[in-house]
Amino acid sequence: MKTHLLIDLLQHLEHKEFKKFCDFVHSPFYNYREDLKTLVDYLYACFWETNILPEKAHIFKKLYGREPYDDQKVRMAMSLLYRLLQHYLALCEWQAEALPEKVMLLRTLRRRNLTHHFEHALKGVREKSDRNPIQSADYQFNQSALLAEIYHHYVAKERITEMNLQAISDHADQGFCIMKLRIACLALSHQAVYKTDYDLGLLPEVLADVVRKNLTKHPAVAAYFHCYQMLRNPDEPAHFQQFSAVLFGEENRFPEDELHDLYLLAINFCTQSYNKGNDAYLHDLFGLYQRGLEKGVLAHGKHFSRFVYRNIVTLGLILKEYDWTEQFIVRYQDWIEPAFRESMYSFCMARLAYSRGDYKTALLLLQKSEYEDLLLNLSAKTVLLKIFYELREFDSLDAHLNAMEKFLSRKNKMTYHRDNYLNTIRFTRKLLEATDKEAVRRLRQEVELVKNVAERQWLMAQM
Repeated sequence: MKTHLLIDLLQHLEHKEFKKFCDFVHSPFYNYREDLKTLVDYLYACFWETNILPEKAHIFKKLYGREPYDDQKVRMAMSLLYRLLQHYLALCEWQAEALPEKVMLLRTLRRRNLTHHFEHALKGVREKSDRNPIQSADYQFNQSALLAEIYHHYVAKERITEMNLQAISDHADQGFCIMKLRIACLALSHQAVYKTDYDLGLLPEVLADVVRKNLTKHPAVAAYFHCYQMLRNPDEPAHFQQFSAVLFGEENRFPEDELHDLYLLAINFCTQSYNKGNDAYLHDLFGLYQRGLEKGVLAHGKHFSRFVYRNIVTLGLILKEYDWTEQFIVRYQDWIEPAFRESMYSFCMARLAYSRGDYKTALLLLQKSEYEDLLLNLSAKTVLLKIFYELREFDSLDAHLNAMEKFLSRKNKMTYHRDNYLNTIRFTRKLLEATDKEAVRRLRQEVELVKNVAERQWLMAQM
């Protein structure tokens, strides 16, 4: 059976979540259909007891017994259960954010004219809100909505009191300001890797308002304001320092997904600066990775991409933090997606061994592993190239260069990376042929002028 959306989504539920979803479906408040109750129980057994995904014919028989098979009927039942699952997940997310639910409670109590219950509920909402450290855009909008309910409550009772309209407006403005600055930061970061234009509308007015009203006293406004200035003016280091100070000092003020994005914005900024030849932020970048791992904000659950894993290893090796890098490689290998786990782990251990000068271990690790990922394969071949050169095993190096060149000739769909590695092969051969200082000097100038060269720093070091 082609995987139904219901089956696919259920596969992402943990055991406890699945069990609670079963209870949800059995609740008459959310569902009255008996076939859906039977279906969710049957799927629970398939997922957590027999570990066999059912065919639609088996599902139909379980639900409708000896009735003639009706594909439309079973698909309808699965679709209805899929909608219930979507509703369940949305409800769980909504309930996790206590304030929106409480605002809705206040609204219905106010509309029912239940003054005593309204004021009792309001007391609890205020206590919980005062203890909430989060200062995101959602928090500000929810605060504005909460204060609006209080305003309407008192207006309806015709109480003569100082109205809270200014506070309602202030929270709404802060929420919009945070949201607008966050979008601007994400847009600038995206433009750094993908050429496109964004019309950011009222952003100039928002920026001017932040300065005029000194809104950076609010942590979330400060974080996104300084982040925007950092991305907009990369040659002015003060902005990065101000952004980092807010990020590290006010981490508890941000929800998990926003904190994740803020770390990535800082990491990408430092990485792009290094790629442009500015290594001033390398130690800051290392600190961001270390702190991000410690705080658990670089991954969703215990998973992150092989590219993040590799980037962290690369940085550790650049900074010669070999012991820390080894601990990272071993500790986080299970966080890589299973299809790439073994090859990425062996490659990173090989690079570490090479960096420590343990060429024998590096060769063993590289030669026993298969690298299906094309760029990882080329990186592994490049490490072998450097080892053969530095060991002065020129016959092995010559054979390896020829094999690598043939490999690249078959990859004509690679443009940028193919040119990088072909230039590395070409310059390595020229390096072998350079017999005097003048030849080396001319080669150095040529390497400096060519734009696309993998391992440029290594080549320059050999010269």
